[in-house]
Amino acid sequence: MNNNELADKKNCKDWCDKKLKDVLKKTETGVWGDKPGENDNNVKVLRATNFGENKILLEDVAERSISDSKMNKKLKKGNIIVENSGGSKDQPVGRVLYFNLCGEFFSGNFLKTLIPNKKEVNSYFLYQLLDYLYWRGDTLSLQTNTTNIRNLQFQSYLNIDLNIPPLREQQKIASVLYNLDKIIQETEEIIEKTKRGKRGLMQDLFKRGYYNHEEFKENRIGSRKYQMPSSWELLPIGKIGKVITGDTPSTKNENNFGSDYPFVTPEDLKNNKYITSIRRGLTKEGLDKVKEIPKGAVMMDCIGSDLGKVAIANRKLATNQQINSILPGDKIDSEFLYYSLQFMSDVIKSQAGSTATPIIRKSSFSNLELFIPEIEEQKKIATVLADFDKKISYEKKYNKKLKKLKKGLMQDLLTGKVRTNDKPIEIIEEVID
Repeated sequence: MNNNELADKKNCKDWCDKKLKDVLKKTETGVWGDKPGENDNNVKVLRATNFGENKILLEDVAERSISDSKMNKKLKKGNIIVENSGGSKDQPVGRVLYFNLCGEFFSGNFLKTLIPNKKEVNSYFLYQLLDYLYWRGDTLSLQTNTTNIRNLQFQSYLNIDLNIPPLREQQKIASVLYNLDKIIQETEEIIEKTKRGKRGLMQDLFKRGYYNHEEFKENRIGSRKYQMPSSWELLPIGKIGKVITGDTPSTKNENNFGSDYPFVTPEDLKNNKYITSIRRGLTKEGLDKVKEIPKGAVMMDCIGSDLGKVAIANRKLATNQQINSILPGDKIDSEFLYYSLQFMSDVIKSQAGSTATPIIRKSSFSNLELFIPEIEEQKKIATVLADFDKKISYEKKYNKKLKKLKKGLMQDLLTGKVRTNDKPIEIIEEVID
């Protein structure tokens, strides 16, 4: 490094080492207040449940009443929200959100608000830098664990070291990452929109059928009434296929991931139509000691919190005892059965009762009734719904690539490995403080 470069470093014309507290105007503690009342200051309060990946989730925002003295803590665009308490074993505290919503919102009492000094740092750049440090694991050593609640050592957090480029370069970096975030969010919206479309079409197809049926009948399944075409049958699962409950083989009969004999557990059922990744496998000897599940069987998790997840076996495998598998007979198409179980998911879950560990036993599972049209119509319905699944799968893969690209860009841009100061990058209005 020559003398000019040293002078630039000293005068902060290039990247400078600073503490987080040095680039903040101030910090605020969150509020909680009281239950909302008719004549009170009722406000929306964000909590840890509102933390999404680079977005604020608005499905479950708390409404609380706060005093006049705390109204000055209202969130403003460019504020950064930090999860100060909470977390879990797999999700440390220290997550961050960038606030850019319209309306009156406040941070909850388990959160902290960072208010950047706009003369020192671009707000969106700082948010991305703190998010990068979080997923890189830099904040792990700053959390304490007491009575199952994790707390961020906030004063230590304010003293973390940051490497800060000049403001214009910050804005360029922020613009690149903002645009990529926008594409990721648009992709996620397409996925959700496609899922909603699939759910709506599924409701129509399983009530009115694929063809233009003219006659319908009403049937009761459990406590619910359903309308279906008169030509369709209503049959229990045990009548349309053979039901097999999985096993618990000795760990001596297991081998590493990648086995030719996959051993499927509920953790492998990830809302994909076919099993795509398997964590455990069996030896040849182990497979001989369990019930073999052939290709084309439809598997459902029937015990625990993930009860109702379903997938199709795309190869010979075995499952654990939490999974019931249906070997389809001549009356049912595998893919139609897969969608039927998805459609009837709520009814199936209701059979588990309200015990601490929900469970649907084999006998109850076998007696659950499904709508059964002629095999040709089954395949038509399955084909239509499969097109939605293909779209969802494509967008998920694309989104995964975008997120991988973003992590690579964060590592390059936020560390100065790749410089943007001399690049013709347009600074967008959304990141200008």
